[in-house]
Amino acid sequence: MNIILNAQQACGTDVLPLVGVAESYEYDSNGNKGKLIGTTYTILNPQDRCTSLRVKVADTTLVVSQEELDQHNKLLQFVMVRFSNFTAKPYAHKTSGMQLSCTADKAVIVTGNSK
Repeated sequence: MNIILNAQQACGTDVLPLVGVAESYEYDSNGNKGKLIGTTYTILNPQDRCTSLRVKVADTTLVVSQEELDQHNKLLQFVMVRFSNFTAKPYAHKTSGMQLSCTADKAVIVTGNSK
């Protein structure tokens, strides 16, 4: 069975608080970093006790720097994002139970007027 969830189904909303951002790189079999292949965004899932989820995006352009994000988060003024073509696929992890593998095409910052 292949279950695929959208943001609304996985998180209860498609506008989500962003708490982390990092570039994603390809690694070779020896663990050496290769080319830049995308961005990983860490969001809070309000539907699951605000646990964090990582969303892998092929777009290599960061929507916000981690430094700017840290400043907002420290004041609890979260940067809100929406993802284009968000998908979440459930899988069973050996030690931590059910998890979601999340991907999207692009992240977009949501301002107060565009929710």
